[in-house]
Amino acid sequence: LIIILLNMALHVDQELCISCQSCTVTCPTVFVADETDYKAHVVAGFDEATVSDEVKKTIEEAIALCPVQAIKR
Repeated sequence: LIIILLNMALHVDQELCISCQSCTVTCPTVFVADETDYKAHVVAGFDEATVSDEVKKTIEEAIALCPVQAIKR
């Protein structure tokens, strides 16, 4: 059994997300809303290692603002 936890990708837990859009408003370059249920998702192909410090700061703001702590690493 191999458990890979070392480099968890940024993601939104769909079970927790309540579609409030706080993350999509705070950091629209990283978080987008699904067109059917409006739950947030991380944009396809996102790589946190390649973004600017400013974007990293807005990601942290989005994580802090999520009322149900659905944004995970």
